[in-house]
Amino acid sequence: NNTLMHLNLSNNCLTDEGVSMLCRGLEYNGMLRVLLLAYNSITVEGALTLVNLVKNTPKTALEEIDICNVLVNENFVNLLEITCQDRPGLDVHYGGVG
Repeated sequence: NNTLMHLNLSNNCLTDEGVSMLCRGLEYNGMLRVLLLAYNSITVEGALTLVNLVKNTPKTALEEIDICNVLVNENFVNLLEITCQDRPGLDVHYGGVG
């Protein structure tokens, strides 16, 4: 897809498995900048998958990820910090560390 820049999948009962499938498709998308996934059934596992996508996919244009209801852990925070060193414009909204 060469035109989709903003994707809102909030409130769609999306699970970690769904996030994994979505990320496989996003490996080939260099246009999407905003991905809204709030209020789904995503856990820290799905959150880690998303940050790993950004970290390991040079082609990605993602700048904003909203997973504001997901409680993350220290592994996520550390991975996000490392990723933001290479991609300082990345803004990830998460629900806190739990």
